[in-house]
Amino acid sequence: MTAENDSWKSIGRDARESLTRVLGPVVVLLAAMWAVQIINAIGGYWLNGLLGLEPRSFSGLLGILFMPLLHGGWMHLISNSVSWLILGSMTAIISRDFAKVIAGIWLFGGALLWVGGTAGNHVGASGVIYGFAAFLLVYGWAKRRPLAIVFGAVVAIFHAVAMLPGLFPGQPDVSWTGHLFGACAGVVVALWLTRTLRAQRQVRKAERARRRLG
Repeated sequence: MTAENDSWKSIGRDARESLTRVLGPVVVLLAAMWAVQIINAIGGYWLNGLLGLEPRSFSGLLGILFMPLLHGGWMHLISNSVSWLILGSMTAIISRDFAKVIAGIWLFGGALLWVGGTAGNHVGASGVIYGFAAFLLVYGWAKRRPLAIVFGAVVAIFHAVAMLPGLFPGQPDVSWTGHLFGACAGVVVALWLTRTLRAQRQVRKAERARRRLG
């Protein structure tokens, strides 16, 4: 084997390892949802009552941690799985610290839902998925890097219109407040992670304005 072949083999191995490292958390969390769903379905969905998020209920606080892992049925999980893989993978690829992004959306969105959500038992990963979508839109605008802009545009064109009705009341068995607060969390996380970059951009803008005036 030539040194050139060794080099290409090394590049391929490094690319696979990088892809696994970036997308691994997305896949692992999705696998956890499926594992929980199997247990939940066998037990008659008893976990939803035990660990679902109930706004302003002391016992419902557990839902902040467990709500995204729970689903109301197989179709609920399947529909969320597709969006989770697409939007979660896009988020993981463009964000340097996916752990901070998902922790912020997961926990902050859940806390907002517990404080201000509609009454009832909330389950499902769709709040985090809406957080991914909102994050991608705002992060692309704030980061202004080619891939971030492309991903933001993809969300705006192919996902935003379909997801928009989920932010408003009126759909039966849909946690519209979970979607809304998840999206709010995504916006907050994106602005927080880009705060330094946006501040530097404002400084450069002010300096250019001073040079024009001077």
